[in-house]
Amino acid sequence: QKKANDDMSRDEIGTYGLIAAFSLASFSSLVVLPVALGDVFELIGLGVSAYFVYSLVVKDDDLGLSKTLDEVESQTGLDVRELTNSTVGLVKDTVNTVSSNTKKTSYPKKSETPKPVVAAAPVESEEPKEDDED
Repeated sequence: QKKANDDMSRDEIGTYGLIAAFSLASFSSLVVLPVALGDVFELIGLGVSAYFVYSLVVKDDDLGLSKTLDEVESQTGLDVRELTNSTVGLVKDTVNTVSSNTKKTSYPKKSETPKPVVAAAPVESEEPKEDDED
């Protein structure tokens, strides 16, 4: 007996099934998961930030940040604390300068009656002369 062209073997069905499964998984990872994981990552970030603030304020421990900054300064000579302080100072100065220069100004009201416009003198146009045909 001959197989018809529209019959598929078990291998072909398995192959197309895997293609469909991988396509669905790829689609869900590109569309569904980022939306769902966005909230999860936001909660993780809030938790880490809260723990860092808790450690800094309550336990008076900066989780090794000051030690790391001291190591960076000893290895590179770059004082990150001073750099941060000067950058924050520059930002404050820039904000103050910009905010002081953007004061509201009032402009005079436009007059309700428009001034008459002087019309230009009409220009006489020369009509093209027709050549006389003999």
